[in-house]
Amino acid sequence: MGGSGATDAYITNYTDSTQTISLLIETAESGHTEIDTEVTIPSNEHRNPTAQDKITWGDTYTVSVSAEDGPSTTYTWEDPQDPLYIAFRADGFSF
Repeated sequence: MGGSGATDAYITNYTDSTQTISLLIETAESGHTEIDTEVTIPSNEHRNPTAQDKITWGDTYTVSVSAEDGPSTTYTWEDPQDPLYIAFRADGFSF
């Protein structure tokens, strides 16, 4: 399981107000939870909820994000070697 390196996931809030974002990262094959956290992000700022718990290379991950009282989405992150950048805007999330 995993590779020889590790990376991060960043969330940026591009809305006009502070947002509380939930982030769940699981290995796609086994469903093992790597990250399960909630972060509060002021307007036009970013956070790195994986700073203490890096995501290892070599696996495929299911990334689920949701905004409190807002949209949610899921993304398949395959063999991450570069950071994942998650943008939250008024119309939802993008990767």
